[in-house]
Amino acid sequence: MSFLIDHTPGFIKRTYFAPMMLAKLRERSYRKKYYSIDPQLNGDNVKQAVIFMIDGRFIHGGLSDRIWGAISSYQVCKKRGLDFKINWTYPFRLSTFLEPATIDWRIDPKEVVYDPRFATPLFVNNNHNVNNQWRLLERIAHTGKKQVHVYSPSHIDRENFSKNFAELFKPSPLLAENINKQKEAIGEDYISI
Repeated sequence: MSFLIDHTPGFIKRTYFAPMMLAKLRERSYRKKYYSIDPQLNGDNVKQAVIFMIDGRFIHGGLSDRIWGAISSYQVCKKRGLDFKINWTYPFRLSTFLEPATIDWRIDPKEVVYDPRFATPLFVNNNHNVNNQWRLLERIAHTGKKQVHVYSPSHIDRENFSKNFAELFKPSPLLAENINKQKEAIGEDYISI
């Protein structure tokens, strides 16, 4: 499949249908590889949520791409009134550095199910234009599954990034302590990039 993605001409990748086809191919591949029927599940014991996934099964991008993907997925969930969670377990737990601010996005990894009757992966790459990213993320609302596992480093709605970041995240005590140490060490105004 990566051969197909690598050798697809750029003008085709930029249309809506090519990204949709590539996403659906990847989703089918992930369902086949990682999802299987669990006879213990009957649907009643499956938590309904859109779950942003950083689990090492996908090339998630760097830290900022991962944060962007979480915020972009959250924006669609907020717009649609869907329960949003983050399962960030690779290569560290997000909760080590960031905690929920106004939205409790935490989910126990044991609550994430990989039964194709109740869950499905959803892929959105950030190498497509923003309109395509919105349309691909909007599929969250139309899967018909109790859990949608979103893999996406997409960058949408830059104007509301800081507002959405503040709704989702605040520094953990560990991070806050280290930020304060750095502020004291600098001792004056600074610009951080």
